[in-house]
Amino acid sequence: MKRLAFLMHKGFEGRFRVKEFIPYFERNGVDVSLIRVPKGGIKRLSAFKTLRDFDVVIIQRKLLTVPDLFFVRHYAKKTIFDFDDAIMYRSSRHKNQHSGGRMRKFKNMMKSVDAVFAGNSYLAKKAEKFIPPDRIHIFPTVVDLDEYGIKNYSDNRAGKNSDFIIGWIGTFTNLHYLKSIGPALEEFANRYKNVKLKIVCDKFFDLDGIEVIKKRWKPEDVEADLMSFDVGVMPLADDIWTRGKCGFKVVQYLATGVPAVAAPVGLNRDLVIDGKTGFWAANHDEWVAGLSRLYEDRKMLKEMGLSGRKLVEKDFSLQAVAPRYLEILRDLAKE
Repeated sequence: MKRLAFLMHKGFEGRFRVKEFIPYFERNGVDVSLIRVPKGGIKRLSAFKTLRDFDVVIIQRKLLTVPDLFFVRHYAKKTIFDFDDAIMYRSSRHKNQHSGGRMRKFKNMMKSVDAVFAGNSYLAKKAEKFIPPDRIHIFPTVVDLDEYGIKNYSDNRAGKNSDFIIGWIGTFTNLHYLKSIGPALEEFANRYKNVKLKIVCDKFFDLDGIEVIKKRWKPEDVEADLMSFDVGVMPLADDIWTRGKCGFKVVQYLATGVPAVAAPVGLNRDLVIDGKTGFWAANHDEWVAGLSRLYEDRKMLKEMGLSGRKLVEKDFSLQAVAPRYLEILRDLAKE
């Protein structure tokens, strides 16, 4: 395989499922192009015609319309659909998460491509309804370990008299999940000294009885922000949308050696090994209990954080995943 294209819609950055891999591919002799799907029928057709110049085309996340899918399949030699969300459903904010239109488009996509890259096993099971299992490959959303240093616990603060930072990082669209555990965070902060919540985002909220550190997200600050956490949290509802979540927040926490307390939903169940890399929390009492155990046992907190880093190194890092990713692409190109 000499040439690879990622077909992406306008507005999709694809930093972690596309751009992270490009340097590795290029070092291994693959020329990579990012092709945006333009507006307007003529421009779209012109863009789709360029796909015939590539050995493999990876369609990123977007469910194509029937006409678009027809032309992509007509011009591309080999196609892969890559997704890391339950895009066949509506998000948790909708009363009715089922969508006949989305499911039909998902079915058409699965039946049209040569292979599927799914972000977790739940998504892979959805794909299996329409494409043979041997055509489905599970690839988690990964981090480049070169961009994530490990928290220095030997230089970490003077025990329980120092601040204890509960951290959350993400986009405002998921901030409502963090708000949902506000009462548990307030109870925890009322029980212990020097507890603070640090939100790394572009929107924020306040809680009673706990200081909220409001840090605007900047790409150049992510590593330092993560390492400033004592524990990272990832609350989620448990529904057909969230089960497709790939736990990227938790991957980031663990990559810097920070343990996590997280809802046991989606890929969180594989990332947070309960009692080893953090704790599961499915209700108010479990959130308070998990955070309390880490506050009270700083040795365990460190051990869990470092175990999490090892897990990311093994299964959720660019360094571990990229070679298998490229091998599958090359095999597909040969078919």
